[in-house]
Amino acid sequence: IYFENGDFSAAKREYERCIEIYENECRPEDAFLATVLDSLAQLNHDRDKYKQAEALLKRSLFIRLCVLEPLEPAIAESMNHLGWLYSQNGRFKKAEDLLLCALDIWISTLGPAHSNTAMCLENYAFVLSKTGRDKEALELLGKVES
Repeated sequence: IYFENGDFSAAKREYERCIEIYENECRPEDAFLATVLDSLAQLNHDRDKYKQAEALLKRSLFIRLCVLEPLEPAIAESMNHLGWLYSQNGRFKKAEDLLLCALDIWISTLGPAHSNTAMCLENYAFVLSKTGRDKEALELLGKVES
């Protein structure tokens, strides 16, 4: 609620409090902790604090890879978030690798018409366009629209 209302300092405080509770009172590898880490990373990303966002997203992905099944959609979510962050910082090779993995998971588990798949296709198309592959990007965006 704080985040949605633009009170970023209160949102950050609550996310950090939640992380502390999970680290001290629950299992630090709990998959829900990864969700909180993703949320705090989004807050940092939106405020141009990319290094902090990257560290949180890497930790979230690591947790999910350790505790979830390999084709779990939540793993694709972490990969997509980290891939998008990399694409925003010109680290296109890393972004592409993560986005392709996320797409593989979401297509196989949620299908090609799911909104998460479409969002990831858009993110991947952005990477393609930034790396001089405009024709491929336009083809992907056409798939998203259809």
